Amino acid sequence: MNIVLIIVYIWDENTNMGMQNFFKTLNFKAEIQDVDFEKRTVTGYFSKFGNIDSDNDIIVSGAFARTIRENGPEGKNRIKHLKNHNPNQMIGKVVELKEDSIGLFFKSIMSTNVPGTDALIEYQEKMLTEHSIGFITLQSDQTDDGITLIKEVKLFEGSAVTWGSNPDTPVLDIKGMTYPQLADELDSVVKYCKVGGLSDELLSSVEIKIRQIQQEISERKEAAIIEEAPEQPEVDLLAIFNKELKNN
Repeated sequence: MNIVLIIVYIWDENTNMGMQNFFKTLNFKAEIQDVDFEKRTVTGYFSKFGNIDSDNDIIVSGAFARTIRENGPEGKNRIKHLKNHNPNQMIGKVVELKEDSIGLFFKSIMSTNVPGTDALIEYQEKMLTEHSIGFITLQSDQTDDGITLIKEVKLFEGSAVTWGSNPDTPVLDIKGMTYPQLADELDSVVKYCKVGGLSDELLSSVEIKIRQIQQEISERKEAAIIEEAPEQPEVDLLAIFNKELKNN
């Protein structure tokens, strides 16, 4: 019987922040501004300023400024349009992202793949009416009444979600996993990193997946599984991932 301890620890080079800097989501009722089926474009809001989530968090104006500048369409273009926070379902390419008086405005060209086409139809028929963002908090303040004002974030993705107001919507595929299944997810991430020469799209998917697993393990307040399995050589997942980022 072998005891396998799995701990996911991500150190952010830009912020020098570690375990407290978890991937999280914030959901709200979406405002879709326009759907152009012929041009395959959707415009609307991924997030609103002043929207309070189930953890009493509020994103304030200016929180997205740096992440848009660095990782938005005019930067590294690493902010993705997903379905249900699933990095395997990139349904659109974000071509415009900005803050305005309402919140985080986006314009996306929907993919011609099956998930993208399905999402475009669902947007047009008003079946997709809610959004959620996946991010980590970089700066925040606490008010006297217990509300966290999120002042700066690193944004990874905006998702069209089936039930955005449901606090359990984030990472549906991760939340239902057992520890052995989480271990399998980590194995798949390692295999992706070992391939080499990954595109920015795949690197973004890998990073989002790492953040999701990190969040789930931290929320369960334990990071261990016990199972019968041959001992595996240690793999420095973060070193592999950072190497791939530099190579790309």
